[in-house]
Amino acid sequence: MLVPFYIIVGLYFLFLIIAISSWFSTKTFKSAPFQTKSVAIIIAARNEEQRIIALLKCLDLQSYPKELLEVIVINDHSEDNTELLVNNFTSEYGLKIRLLNLENRSSTPKKDALRLGIEHSNSEILLFTDADCTMDSNWVKEMIQPFRNELIQLSIGSIRYENGNFLEQLLSQEQAALLGSGLASLKIGIPTMCNGANMAIRRSCYDKVNGFDTLKKSASGDDELLLHKVFSLNSKSVAFVRSHGSIVTTEVASSIFKLFDQRKRWAGKWEKYLLFRTKAFALSIFLFHLTWFISIFSAFLKIDFLLHFLFAFAIKTILEFVFITYIMKFLGKRINLLGFGLLQIIYSPYVIFFGLISRSKNYNWKGRQLN
Repeated sequence: MLVPFYIIVGLYFLFLIIAISSWFSTKTFKSAPFQTKSVAIIIAARNEEQRIIALLKCLDLQSYPKELLEVIVINDHSEDNTELLVNNFTSEYGLKIRLLNLENRSSTPKKDALRLGIEHSNSEILLFTDADCTMDSNWVKEMIQPFRNELIQLSIGSIRYENGNFLEQLLSQEQAALLGSGLASLKIGIPTMCNGANMAIRRSCYDKVNGFDTLKKSASGDDELLLHKVFSLNSKSVAFVRSHGSIVTTEVASSIFKLFDQRKRWAGKWEKYLLFRTKAFALSIFLFHLTWFISIFSAFLKIDFLLHFLFAFAIKTILEFVFITYIMKFLGKRINLLGFGLLQIIYSPYVIFFGLISRSKNYNWKGRQLN
């Protein structure tokens, strides 16, 4: 038992070391003059009356030239005042905002909404965010800095949660770990995750890879599948934007039920991954957590294994603490020690649970059952 344990755990520790190194070695894209490009900000919105105005105000305050910006909001059959609020929003600085209504109902509403917005855009760069997000006034400028390099086709930004209760502090630490893992896996040639609430792509590249037309019947995974397709063209065509101005802020799930559906949706994405090595990486992470969970019980049942487990537990705790602390600092947050300790206990069964429950394909999203 010791040999498989140390192999699986050792590989996980190696990845953590690579992840920490990748975070510190990633260069910050510094703002510099370059030939500005036209940018279309694409936003799919459904029942966002509580948040949409805050987003539009942030976009109105962008430091990027307004004549090069177009904001396209696609109303996805909202049942509240989202459409009315967008129509009544008045820009103070000449920002062009266009509202489109998604007419057809389908099993892939968000993809259809984004496609509709892109079809009606006229810009060189497509920049995506969600209707419940806010951002710094330099967000657009920061997110398109990588496109100074003609090789770069896709840029990925960071997501953070608004300050809130203890649940938010727990999920912020998870989000920090996912952010750092995504960067590290990208550095070693295994593109895994990104977030459609903060990413940009050249329109020419979007057309070349057929955009969101992969797995048309799948309601989720549009962001990560797009990442995988662009990476497959050229492994150096994807850039991670590591700057404070590029961070997008959003709320955590407002209830345990919404959190359940969100995590179930996220966990089910791995089966749709286009690259074998990316699927293998996702499975290896699941295998580590399964091994770790079994080892906890083995340590109490077999006293001779306990010292080995405690030794591994100490290394795991130190590496994860360093990893999460520095990424949380980048996100403008401090690690919660109580929350960190709790995650050390519950995170492996949490991963296993959602890994298994994601085998059930249906989930609820904004009042609709999707697959």
